[in-house]
Amino acid sequence: MPEDLRKKIAKAEDHNMVWIDCFGRYPADKEVFQFEYYPEHQGIPIKYFPYRGKKNAYQIPLIALKIKQEQETWGQLQHIECRAWYDGVYHNTKDKAGLVQFELQLVPTDKSLASTMPGYGK
Repeated sequence: MPEDLRKKIAKAEDHNMVWIDCFGRYPADKEVFQFEYYPEHQGIPIKYFPYRGKKNAYQIPLIALKIKQEQETWGQLQHIECRAWYDGVYHNTKDKAGLVQFELQLVPTDKSLASTMPGYGK
């Protein structure tokens, strides 16, 4: 578990959470991103797990990320991995246990910026 997440958990009032942490998956990706989490404590209350198909209204747990990326890497495919942390968690990248992986490519919507990027200026 990353040290900064460990510190957030130690400060948290409620420890009955599934904690989420995201990072660049490969070395080149790790240098590119800065993440802001919403909520800031990065936790989803444990009461939402496991979902058992109850008939009353179920609210899907959600963590939102604000991803900041340096402009010089716009247009490049980047890889992100987010891991869930809780007592007894098992992470395995092969079968995606305890984690999710996705790819992201940021492309500016401003045409003047897009025109400076190979393949997007036309």
